[in-house]
Amino acid sequence: MTILSSEDFCKSIRENEDKWGITDCIYVQCVEEFSKCDLSLIDDRVRDRMLSAFLFGWGNMQRQLGYAGLQAVFERIKEPSFTLKIERFRKSKLEDCADLIHQREEIVDLFDKIARLEFTSAKGKLKKACSTTASKVLHLCCPDFFIMWDAGIRVFYLKKKGYGADYFDFLCEMQLRLKELSPATRELEKEFGKRATRFIDEYNWKLAHP
Repeated sequence: MTILSSEDFCKSIRENEDKWGITDCIYVQCVEEFSKCDLSLIDDRVRDRMLSAFLFGWGNMQRQLGYAGLQAVFERIKEPSFTLKIERFRKSKLEDCADLIHQREEIVDLFDKIARLEFTSAKGKLKKACSTTASKVLHLCCPDFFIMWDAGIRVFYLKKKGYGADYFDFLCEMQLRLKELSPATRELEKEFGKRATRFIDEYNWKLAHP
């Protein structure tokens, strides 16, 4: 992973915010509200108001998931075993995590529980939630810890299989990136009111989708 100057990073983010920043209104509202929810108590209103708005309205995942996929993800998030594992990450920051390697098994399991989640579409086709969905769902639950990706970003970072083991390696690389750019992300957080993990995602998207 190449060393990135704070100046170049800030310039890239400011250009991106100037061009696309307004489209993040749904993202910001959903992330802030959902991160405060008790996952074991989320109901249909939360699914429709936040999960659907985030994955469909902002995340463009409607074609991949459809209502059946959304419902499957919703039910998975509420499972006690899933909730128990993810709770430990909800108040954590990836940048500050000193023992990331020791949490590998849990992170891989959480990711794959979403990415490999199977459901039957409205047309009767068996589908999987996919890796992009998994990263977005984990980010929605723990926005300071999990960083999103899509197919282009996975290819750019040579994580072509895209399941939990690849995602964990990607997360380790992003932790180094966050530490490297900490002064810059703090400056940008004050300027735009978003989290450092979102700025890393914006930068990755520009790299992968020139």
